[in-house]
Amino acid sequence: MMGFIRILLQDFKLLLKDKNALLILVLMPTILIMILGTVFKSTFSMKLEPFTVAFYSDDKPIVLQGSDTLCLGNSFLEEVLKSKELEGVVNTKEVSSENTGKQLLNHNKVSAFIYFPKGFTQRYLDGEETIIHIFIDNKKSVQGSLVEEIVYSFNERLRIMQVSMKAMEKQSNVYGITGEDRRALIMGIRNKTYEEHQTIPNISGKVPPVSAMQYYAIAMVTMYALFTGQFLIQSMIEEKKNKTFYRIQSSPIGRVQYVIGKLMGIVIVMLLQMVTLICITHFLFRLRWGNIGYIIIITVAYAFAIAGITLVLGFIAKDDRAISNLSMPIIFIFSFLGGSFVKLDKMPTFISHLQGIIPNGRAFKAYLSVVQGTDFTQLLSHISILISIACVCVIVSLTIAWRKGWRDGSIIKNNNISNKATA
Repeated sequence: MMGFIRILLQDFKLLLKDKNALLILVLMPTILIMILGTVFKSTFSMKLEPFTVAFYSDDKPIVLQGSDTLCLGNSFLEEVLKSKELEGVVNTKEVSSENTGKQLLNHNKVSAFIYFPKGFTQRYLDGEETIIHIFIDNKKSVQGSLVEEIVYSFNERLRIMQVSMKAMEKQSNVYGITGEDRRALIMGIRNKTYEEHQTIPNISGKVPPVSAMQYYAIAMVTMYALFTGQFLIQSMIEEKKNKTFYRIQSSPIGRVQYVIGKLMGIVIVMLLQMVTLICITHFLFRLRWGNIGYIIIITVAYAFAIAGITLVLGFIAKDDRAISNLSMPIIFIFSFLGGSFVKLDKMPTFISHLQGIIPNGRAFKAYLSVVQGTDFTQLLSHISILISIACVCVIVSLTIAWRKGWRDGSIIKNNNISNKATA
């Protein structure tokens, strides 16, 4: 147990001793955040620019009684998307089919596509589940959030109407209300609900796009975590050079203990560096990071992902110069793809797909979503990917240790097994 704790704290102590590394990993990103946030302040407009939403409804009007009809798809178009509240902000483009709307979205012609499927109103009146399909350009998260809120508010209004109409049905059956009186009640419930439950969100009260300072704070936190990983890889190489690694191999410590202990030690160092940077930006620059609980969860998940990659590279690396020459280009390429140098919404579509498979890209999007006030469910995919990367890397590290002849309780060399405790 004591050996496990020593391994766990080894990298932490090493970082504390290296004052130059502390300055580079904490002071340098702080300076860059201040410079970049000031220089590019004007390019991060806080005003929500007008955007276009494609709309297609395959829904058909349903005759209630007499000449009155109800078509929820048309109601959403006329009373919501074309309302005065959204005028000048949301431009609606009606399309002729579902495929046309998706094509416009894929070609970046619109920011979102809203689709009402066939039979929507009829299923709603029958009390069945109804779904409004929303397709959003991932690079335009602010506009996407606004569209989602509009649709969510409309759905809430429909739900309240449905509950009211069910209650009316029961009363109608009890008191024998039929014909024109029944129709009048349905239309009255509809109009009353429309008046009391606003579908249009207060755009002036929306969380604005992130500022330049916020954006580059996220950029530096995610990028310099990669540099912290590089520093710890070199420390693992140093362990091999001074024979510390081989002395650990010949001790009673098993490979599982070593890998988990090393992983946790790297995670502690990662968390120390990232949390310090987040706190500095919050108190020094007064940056708003959003829900602190979400930020902590993302930071821990990201720390495990980078720690796992660091562990794998540390196991296979033999020369610190070679790993340094290799890691620097990789760090800058990952940082570029992850959005640390160029705004995400300015990048080509194919790069946005690459961001989904690199850990810093996932962490960047998750942090950005929290700053913009997203719900936790929107973060689950990012967090699960980061944890999955960490798990895969731990398995790979254990496999590498096993292939190098490290078994729990023994070292195997040239097919001769010797007990590690007596080595």
